[in-house]
Amino acid sequence: MAAVSGHLQLIPEQPLRDILAEDYRQMQGSGMLLEDAESFEDVMNRCATIESRANAR
Repeated sequence: MAAVSGHLQLIPEQPLRDILAEDYRQMQGSGMLLEDAESFEDVMNRCATIESRANAR
């Protein structure tokens, strides 16, 4: 319902964002992601753009 009412939230608030960032770092270190995978901040920025565009409609 949040997505259709303009309240979609893809970016977690602190401290969950820190936990997610650490998990992403561990996935990069373990080889689960490609060597040239986007940085965590780039992924969060992309999600923020999607979140903003979805909530603007």
